[in-house]
Amino acid sequence: MRTSPRIKFKNEKPFSYHFSTYSHELLRFYGEKFYINKKKVIPEIIEELITPLSTAIWFMDDGSLKSKRHKTYIIHTLGFQREELERIQEVLKSKFEIETRLHRQKKKYLRLYILSKSAEKFRNIVTPYIIPSLRYKLGNEMPKK
Repeated sequence: MRTSPRIKFKNEKPFSYHFSTYSHELLRFYGEKFYINKKKVIPEIIEELITPLSTAIWFMDDGSLKSKRHKTYIIHTLGFQREELERIQEVLKSKFEIETRLHRQKKKYLRLYILSKSAEKFRNIVTPYIIPSLRYKLGNEMPKK
């Protein structure tokens, strides 16, 4: 890490953590694919990059349980264009048979909603890669110490 983690507070309560890392030439390929003119994009080659592991990493970063009542999942995809998200939908359907919809969030943003009928399949694909401290995102309780 380039900097130590710092806590950002909101209403005098811990809200988020921030830190900076070093860039490395081995990751340049991905940076060039996922950022164009400093704007985050979903690259044309996304089908080659989406695997169970990469889907699990994406979910650990940007995903959550929709609700205990719905027992399905959402992936927050703020900042991506509709066409890019439609490409992701096609890839998830063709590679994993996971059906999704785009849901509007705060009238401005779109997020990826995994349909209830695909929730179990999604969970089975990502579960082997979810680290214990983030299993709560699947609706599992935090592991007891």
